[in-house]
Parts: sequence; C-alpha cells; structure tokens
Amino acid sequence: MSILKSTTDPFGGIILEPNNLPTDLKVFANDLKESIHRWQATDSKLVWLKLMISQSNLIHPAVNLGFNFHHTSEQSLMLVYRLKSKAFIPPFASHYIGIGGVAINSKNEILVVREKYVRKGQINQLKLPGGAINADEHLVDGVIREVLEETGVKTEFVSISSFRHIHEYRYQKSDIYFVALLKPLSNKITPQTEEIEECKWMPLQEYLNSSEISDFNKIVVKSTLVKPNFKSKLIHEYRSPDLYEFFLPDSVEDSNLVDRYF
Repeated sequence: MSILKSTTDPFGGIILEPNNLPTDLKVFANDLKESIHRWQATDSKLVWLKLMISQSNLIHPAVNLGFNFHHTSEQSLMLVYRLKSKAFIPPFASHYIGIGGVAINSKNEILVVREKYVRKGQINQLKLPGGAINADEHLVDGVIREVLEETGVKTEFVSISSFRHIHEYRYQKSDIYFVALLKPLSNKITPQTEEIEECKWMPLQEYLNSSEISDFNKIVVKSTLVKPNFKSKLIHEYRSPDLYEFFLPDSVEDSNLVDRYF
C-alpha cells in the first residue's frame, strides 16, 4: 500500500486528481484507505476526490470508506471526505443565472418574443428576449448572444437596470435574473423557430398597457427607463477582465459623493 499522490488547497483540503489514481480497483481501495489513515494524523480537514465517468468503478470503494457525493458534471463526479468531524464543506453552486434584454429602437418600439413552449398551466405571454448564461460567460456577452439567437437582432450592451432573485426555480436551486438595457444595431427580425413562436417590435406604450405583458415584465422595463442604471466597469489591478464583471452607477466616480451623503 502507498499514499496517493495529492495536492492541497488553502483551506485544509487534500485534492486527488483523476490522472493520479490507480486503475486497479483493489489497489485503489487499499491505497485510499491507507492515505486517509495517514491524513487523519495531520491538520488537513477534507479530502476531495474527483472521478471521471470512465472511473465510475471507483465510486463504490470510495463511498464504502465514507466519501459523500458533492457535485457532478457530464463527465465527472466530485466526492468529499471529512478528516475532521466538524470540518466545513462548502456547498456546491446554488443558483442559475439568466438575463433578459430591453432593446428599444429609434421608433420607440421594444423587442419582444413569445416562447413556443411554456410550463403546464403557465400563460404564454409576450416577454423580453433572453435566457440562461453559459458557464464562464459574462452577462454582457450572454445577453447579446441570447437576443441575437432568439430574434436575429444585433445589439450593444448599455447597462444593467435590475435583477430578480427567486427560490425553488429548478432542481431545488434558486435563480437570479438580470435585466439589461441594450442598444439595437439592426432592426430585421429572424426568429429562432425552434424555441420562439412570435417575435416583433412593439410600441413601448402599447407594451406597458398590454394585458399580454406580465406585471413583472412591465416593472422591469419601467426600471430600465429610470436612470442611473449600472454600467460595466473595469477595476484597475483587480483581476483579468476575462474573469470578472463589475456593474456600477456612473456617479460612483463623483468625488463629491461623501459631501453629498452627509
């Protein structure tokens, strides 16, 4: 038996990567058991074990030794083991992220869609184009992509105006839905026929008065028309812009803010 090759994180975690694990089932079980015994005598708190789908035969011996499931993806499973009985295990991602776009053209018309498929019992109303943000995708890029995919209209990001937070959204997870103001760069509509039943430019006042528009969608559009909204900002020496987004009101750079507040 030998100690499994591992790395550590700053929080007392021992990390076992898939490519460092024995392929033989019996060798893996024995080495993992011996490794846990050695690690329990250290200050380490948790063991993180990542298995690829091709290593699914290793799940059973790991669970028999006390590992629990933490999260999964299409091709991998992460398991965790407490070396210390009261060690804190950070929960996995708790939210979905979505975004809708408020695109108003020079004729004071707003871009709206009607989805082809809705949940049972749900009224199929006109709504803002938009959808889910992909993994590692910025909100700015996501809303531009979603609006283009659903409507064929090219847009430019202006600002974030509001967001909604709800629980029990999907698979016992919560959801955050952002609303962005967009500047249309084109007017021709080409609906995404697989998902969109109807897409059109609608006079803004008609939108705000229409019974086909939910109160929620009316309120978020009204909030978008009220300034200031939150603009995308870069923070000097923070991190690579590929890894973050900040949305701040323009007035945050006003040097007289403290005097005005007090």
